Amino acid sequence: MESDASTALQQLSDRLFLEWPWIGLGAALVLALLLFATNKLRSTERVGRWYDPVWLAWLAVPVYLLHIFEEYGAHVTDGQFDLVLMFQKMGIDEMFGGLPLFFFPYINITAMWVFAPIAALCGERITITGRGSILRRPLAMMEKPLRTLGAKVTSEGGYLPIRIEGPLHGGAVSVDGSLSSQFITGLLMALPLAERDTTLTVHNLKSRPYIDMTLSLLGTFGIDVKHNEYRQFFIEGRQRYAPARYNVEGDWSGASCLLVAGATTGEVTVRNLNPVSLQADMAIVDALTRAGAQITTTTDSVTVRRSPLHAFEFDATHCPDLFPALAALAASCQGTSMLRGTRRLAHKESDRARTIADVLESMGINVDLSTPDVMRVTGGEIRGAEVSSHNDHRIAMAAAVAALRCERGSVTICGAEAVAKSYPEFWDDLSGLLRPDEHGHNEKTTI
Repeated sequence: MESDASTALQQLSDRLFLEWPWIGLGAALVLALLLFATNKLRSTERVGRWYDPVWLAWLAVPVYLLHIFEEYGAHVTDGQFDLVLMFQKMGIDEMFGGLPLFFFPYINITAMWVFAPIAALCGERITITGRGSILRRPLAMMEKPLRTLGAKVTSEGGYLPIRIEGPLHGGAVSVDGSLSSQFITGLLMALPLAERDTTLTVHNLKSRPYIDMTLSLLGTFGIDVKHNEYRQFFIEGRQRYAPARYNVEGDWSGASCLLVAGATTGEVTVRNLNPVSLQADMAIVDALTRAGAQITTTTDSVTVRRSPLHAFEFDATHCPDLFPALAALAASCQGTSMLRGTRRLAHKESDRARTIADVLESMGINVDLSTPDVMRVTGGEIRGAEVSSHNDHRIAMAAAVAALRCERGSVTICGAEAVAKSYPEFWDDLSGLLRPDEHGHNEKTTI
């Protein structure tokens, strides 16, 4: 049923912030913007409540942008499980020319990384800004590549606000992939619409699984990108996005802490998780297996049961968002676990390696960061403490999962509301793990 702008905005706000995972939905909205045609998104069920904007290609488009889409001719139809966007055929200039794109403080910097190259397709100046911690996130690494590709770019010393004026012409460009793959995703989305072909050279690529997700999504929408072992990407210009029906997957990142909770305190079944997903954070299953957890998988769910856990080693270089959950898991294991990849954590919502150490040490767990790129966590008894989330959603969730094992005192998490950034119903779902059975263990929970 078609709605007027205000009603549609409210309906979409309710849907986006309470039901839909951002994976796929955000990305498909962006590709629908680039499509100039009718595009349908289908979720086969209410697919869980995680919508982590950290996933590189899966741009967390604010509801604010949907309102802009409507103002510029898009019609929004919202059915029970369908979201249909019908865009009038128009150019990028008509869609975004001269508009400020404002990313709110609860939106991850992923939105800025991915949308900047798309904004650079526009022949008029676009300003991208924000509020709060996003203003302290460095973005200098994307300015030179955008200029090389033909855009005019200015910023406040490498920080927001950033002003971009295109169009992108294509050509040859090099990008540092060691800090973030999100900007690379934005380029891969935008450059097929450039005037010329592009050779994109990527140095020291991290988070390669997210690039695989991007390439798969682009292929679904009719875009062809070739690559040479991820070192160079060959992107033909003047391509067109084609209509497609896209199924939204559940979010392995959001599920990770609950799966760890199942391994340490009870039994948890999480539905709508694709066991053959390209998502990097599906690696949580490997980590749980290494630690000795009991795991059962089906075609669309994962069940983890409490069992004795032992120390494990795990390289999280390509899935850095798992670090908080992995550290909470290691805190429950017998012995000292070794987690690699801490260099990836410096520019998250907080300095996550140091923040994880501070939180767990306050709870009585020893964390050693003396070896470069390595975190060692020695499992032990959790004691009561007051800890801070540092306004980091993943730290808040990991602290809560670790606190489930607290037997002396209680754990207070300051800034617990940070979970709203990616999983606003986390506390409601976690409360289901706190009902003990007749043996004193937490009972079976399905989410």
